[in-house]
Amino acid sequence: MAWYLRKSVSVGPIRLNLSKGGVGASVGVTGFRVGMRPDGSSYVHAGRHGLYMREELGRRKDGDQAAPLDSVGLLPTQKFDAVSARDLIGPERKELIDRLNKAYKDLRLDYLVFIVAMSAFGVAWLNDSQLGMLISGSLGVLLGIAASVFESRRRTVKIIYEFEADDMTSFSKLVQAVNHLAECKRIWAYIDSRDLTSAHESKVNAGASSLIKREPAVIGTGTPPWVETNITIPTLKARGITAYFMPDCILVYDSAGVGCVEHSSLSFSTSAERFIEDGQVPSDSNVVDRTWKYANKRGGPDRRFKDNREIPICLYGKLDLSTSAGLLCHLQTSKSDAPQSFSKQYLAYLKTIDVGRGTGA
Repeated sequence: MAWYLRKSVSVGPIRLNLSKGGVGASVGVTGFRVGMRPDGSSYVHAGRHGLYMREELGRRKDGDQAAPLDSVGLLPTQKFDAVSARDLIGPERKELIDRLNKAYKDLRLDYLVFIVAMSAFGVAWLNDSQLGMLISGSLGVLLGIAASVFESRRRTVKIIYEFEADDMTSFSKLVQAVNHLAECKRIWAYIDSRDLTSAHESKVNAGASSLIKREPAVIGTGTPPWVETNITIPTLKARGITAYFMPDCILVYDSAGVGCVEHSSLSFSTSAERFIEDGQVPSDSNVVDRTWKYANKRGGPDRRFKDNREIPICLYGKLDLSTSAGLLCHLQTSKSDAPQSFSKQYLAYLKTIDVGRGTGA
């Protein structure tokens, strides 16, 4: 049991509480007081004649430890920002990427026609001109359709593949590699990660050693914007990028434009990690342990918290996809072995590409 000295000084309704931790204060009358401790946390205390109530009001924002932690030399938050598509343009495909960027980023004429037509219709409506509304509406529809057809013909880039038997078998390995990720019930992309640097932070975060922000990622199939092709393309959408796994390269789209990654230059690392899952546990996940929302030093439940509950610890997979220009995405999969299966199948695909190149030479 720890002993301590406490002294209070009252000045009217204000009471100063002196302790070795600093100076606190409270204000009020008999039966009701509002106070603030030396650490910045505040509370309300009320009651008389043996019946009392105390409610914690929280801590001041400027008392949060997140800000000063970096100032004492600790590592800042690690961010998992994807490389911009503008940095993924190689000289061997520059002409194709320039055409795709032009189709993807140029001002659309059909949008412009629609805006002008709606403006003309609005002016006619404000002037109560039925003839004007009829003319602007009719011309807007006709010109909009014509502009849309024109834009489609002007922008569409045809990428047609003629597969021989071996080539089709090779591409199927790439499809199977991405399918190993698509079979997972849930896939997430990391946003950032921050190490917990105090026992208190770890205690109130289920005993975790770091806090991770993530968002859902999507694996599926699709076609790049303004591209006409004769195959179904595996796609990955994560953190604002969409990657299309074409047979000969990976097309990467984001808000900056279009980039390209050669299959042979894609780097990936795989592993598995224990993750304290505070949300819904996917049905294909492996729960390897359990902890408590508020854990004590020994890992058991901290009984000072009434809403304490058990939280599962899952074994998830980790997959980093990188290029020479930087990180493409950092993924977490609900199936722990999905990244390894993806890696194995993708390497098998790369071997078929190398063999094909050697034969052609």
